[in-house]
Amino acid sequence: MTVRIFLLYLFDQRFGRLFADNKRPSLPTRLMVGLHYLKHAFSESEKPVVVRLLENPYWQ
Repeated sequence: MTVRIFLLYLFDQRFGRLFADNKRPSLPTRLMVGLHYLKHAFSESEKPVVVRLLENPYWQ
């Protein structure tokens, strides 16, 4: 296991539960952190950030 994969695993273990619903598994932690970053960087609410993510392949 490479160091990067191991660090991503630890990151998901630590923060993944914050993005989980009790009935559904969590979304990928990197996705959620990335969306929060883009929301802050572009001073937008959640909906426009998600729309831009779906429309723009560079954001994915």
